[in-house]
Amino acid sequence: MLNDLSLDAPLVAIAWQIVIANSLLASLGFSHHLILGISVWLSYSADRFFEPSQLTATSSRRHEIFKTHKIAFLVIWFFLFFLAVTVSMIFLPLDCLLWGIPLFVMSFSNWVLCLRESRTGIPSPVFKELRTAAIFALGCFFFPAYESYSDVSKSSMTLFVVFYLLFINCLSVSRWELANDERNGSVTFLQRSPKLLTALSRTTFFALLALGLVLVAGIGITLEIFLLTHALTILVFVLWLDGVSSLDQDDKRKAIDLGYWILPLFLSGMEYVGLF
Repeated sequence: MLNDLSLDAPLVAIAWQIVIANSLLASLGFSHHLILGISVWLSYSADRFFEPSQLTATSSRRHEIFKTHKIAFLVIWFFLFFLAVTVSMIFLPLDCLLWGIPLFVMSFSNWVLCLRESRTGIPSPVFKELRTAAIFALGCFFFPAYESYSDVSKSSMTLFVVFYLLFINCLSVSRWELANDERNGSVTFLQRSPKLLTALSRTTFFALLALGLVLVAGIGITLEIFLLTHALTILVFVLWLDGVSSLDQDDKRKAIDLGYWILPLFLSGMEYVGLF
């Protein structure tokens, strides 16, 4: 149900926002999590709602549910949109709102590009997986960076690690949804190059080795142990999930989204109770 209603994406975003805030020693309020969560849901649900109707017959339930209940969806969507705007105007300072404009423009432009790709069947060379991971990472990073006093190198490395983990998520989903997307005629640029898609996915092994060496060496100058542990856990989880033969592709897609918010929140909870 979380996946069908596009609620897993906001949970992933909030979970990684918490991880980044802890890594950068930034203090966030409930309003920061609420604004991010609503914004991510608005983006993901709009993308699924406006997907070409001719794809509905072969689309999964998560691509159909909003079109089946159009009026209810539109009422909820606009209510949450105005709620996000209202909460932002009340709790965020003016300079924070201004810094958020480029991120909004990026998100809106990506939505337009995704809509164009779906309707024409012509994927952009700036592949969707890269765009999605980059905007998602920047969204999670935005409030912690604004509220943090960390140096540029530490902030940059934190953003890069989170981006890579989200990119691996997007690559995995693209591999597992390849057959279904081919039937829909909505393959991405990378899905048209399966070898490149597989090669990028296999960088997970090298990333796991590199981060493991960093952790063993105790290098915490630019990366906190807290973030390293989260990254290693996620990479191990992705590799394990990819190798589970008892799950079909759709089950793996749902499982990876669950793991991407349950694992970070679990590890963060361990840190809060002093077990980390």
